Amino acid sequence: MPNCDVYPYEAHLLFFAARYIFAGEELTISYGIEGPSTAKDTNYPCFCDSLLCNGTMFIAKKNREEIEAFFEKKLNIFAKIIKTNTVLKKLSAYPEHIQDFDFINLYANLDKKPYVLKSHKLPNLEENRKIMRQTGRIIYFYKLQIKIIAVNKLVVISQLTS
Repeated sequence: MPNCDVYPYEAHLLFFAARYIFAGEELTISYGIEGPSTAKDTNYPCFCDSLLCNGTMFIAKKNREEIEAFFEKKLNIFAKIIKTNTVLKKLSAYPEHIQDFDFINLYANLDKKPYVLKSHKLPNLEENRKIMRQTGRIIYFYKLQIKIIAVNKLVVISQLTS
């Protein structure tokens, strides 16, 4: 599952870590491939075997539309700055922080030891996103016996433990 994403910045596309990346961990992104118009065109299976995989390299149409709207807004700004076939100048500085865009799904590294919290209640969605971005780990609520393994715009994806 993706642990990195792309951000348009001053006419450049920057790759950034969506969450904490562990030493030796492969850097991955979502290809953001638009789904096929017919069932016979579904030839982009994913074979990563991750618990969180949806089995395809396609993304949901609603997610795709939101991402496209964000990039279109940024790219329209770029179009005013640069002309086609322009060689871009090297950036003199990079942003120190890229904000957490809620349309970017966050996935925990399932191979690392969970980040354990002893709280009796789940934090809000924004706090769960912050914890996952900072730790890169499954968030395990010991007293509730719940593991949060991914966070998207609307929900947390969790597992009950036994």
